[in-house]
Amino acid sequence: MAVERRASQQAALVSVRVGESLQNIEKDALHKDGQRRQTLLAALDQEDLAALVCFTPENVRLVSGYWPVMAASMAWLTRDGALHIVVPEDELHLAEASADGAHFLPYKPETLDSISTPAEALEKTIARVAEWLSLRGGRLGVLLGESEQTQSYLSGSHFHCALVPMLQRSFPDVSLVGADALLPRMNSVKTEQELERMRHLCRLAKTGFDAARQAIAHGRREDEIAADIQHAYGPVAQEGFERGDGYFFCMSGPNSTTAAAAFARTRQRVVESGDLMIHANTVGDGFWSDMTRTFTAGEPDDLELISY
Repeated sequence: MAVERRASQQAALVSVRVGESLQNIEKDALHKDGQRRQTLLAALDQEDLAALVCFTPENVRLVSGYWPVMAASMAWLTRDGALHIVVPEDELHLAEASADGAHFLPYKPETLDSISTPAEALEKTIARVAEWLSLRGGRLGVLLGESEQTQSYLSGSHFHCALVPMLQRSFPDVSLVGADALLPRMNSVKTEQELERMRHLCRLAKTGFDAARQAIAHGRREDEIAADIQHAYGPVAQEGFERGDGYFFCMSGPNSTTAAAAFARTRQRVVESGDLMIHANTVGDGFWSDMTRTFTAGEPDDLELISY
């Protein structure tokens, strides 16, 4: 058995009521986020953009509510509020379930019939979007510089360098404008519904932390403990989401000193009496949580109780 130690009950990532009924979370609440839609359209007007085109999973989710799997989708939001989504055929059902009121254009990034790249298939589809939008002049906002992205699947497409010439060929009368400041700013300020998505992820993570109390024991390896926690979290990972998952890491003894690093890592160290750090990243429809809790293998000593 493990005894959990917290620096403070107020140190939670967000203020939530743990154990709140999952039935209070509507799966389709995100794509009906009127607050997000209003802020996006206001930003297009303020930046004088005829349309905003997004191709990274994070930004496609921002404008549509749909979190792409293979990073091969694009979302186009026009100044008058029209939303067009270019999506791989395999992901169409996910996009339709997440993005409300959008016009979908499915395509095949790759086929078994011919050898071609996803970018080549995408360019043909972009040309069709250009016909629909009929933009004559104006400014088209797009991410032009570097960006940091969470992974939506084991592998994915990255169109950064190829995208600009494709857009220039399909929209010869439109000026491409960098949205490198606009998109991160929009992502950094969450709406109330988006905050509730994140609170829900934290509530789900409690399942894993509860399992940690039973899994942590003197003589067990870190990877054994992490596997038990992961197994416990699996059945609740998708509650309230189209796509949900979670990752739990166990770091003990000297390994726990690396908890502040850019990434977490579970090893095969055998746990001894003392500190353990359980790190969790839960994800649902493109929203992530990032939290760490400290446990002991066995009863904490007086110094540990004072420290934590």
